[in-house]
Amino acid sequence: MKKICSALAILFISGIIIPTVKAQCGPSIIPDFKKNNTDLGIGVGFGTHMISPAAYNTVPLVTVHVDHCLREDIGPGIIGVGGIIGFESFRREYNSGDYGYNYGSVIFQARGTYHYQFLEDLDTYAGIGLGFRVTTASEFGEFPTVNAPEPTDGFNLNGSIFIGAKYHFSDYLAAFSEIGSGISYLTLGVSMRM
Repeated sequence: MKKICSALAILFISGIIIPTVKAQCGPSIIPDFKKNNTDLGIGVGFGTHMISPAAYNTVPLVTVHVDHCLREDIGPGIIGVGGIIGFESFRREYNSGDYGYNYGSVIFQARGTYHYQFLEDLDTYAGIGLGFRVTTASEFGEFPTVNAPEPTDGFNLNGSIFIGAKYHFSDYLAAFSEIGSGISYLTLGVSMRM
């Protein structure tokens, strides 16, 4: 799975960077992310942190995030604030699938981003997030009476560090890619300017 995610990330990022190296680098670039802009992104995460080797996804990680441009006058970059909500579902089986647990996990985070645009139409950024994850578990099948595994319901604090890029096809539509930790290793999706 990690090899597939790595290959997808390389293809996606090279598909963004290679065509845009018509390079108008430097201060003459007008930033795509400006004061009072708000972007809404919908993505799918690959390589989540919740899944152990004995579990598999039944619903992949789906995320919705908002990024609002807060300040343009902090050094060469732009500061954004927002949040993200994510959901995934996975299953852990025992005894060849005779019994086990179905898990659902919802992630809520506040996020801060720092945008610095290197190339025209390519908004690059880095950020941090802090929030929590709520996980619920339900049994399926007949559990043995001895040594039955315990489900792991829970509420956990959750943080993330990430870098990303948005390639703008128009003033209002972009494709994005984020690589990081805390929610998923790789997230691909579409971003819309509000």
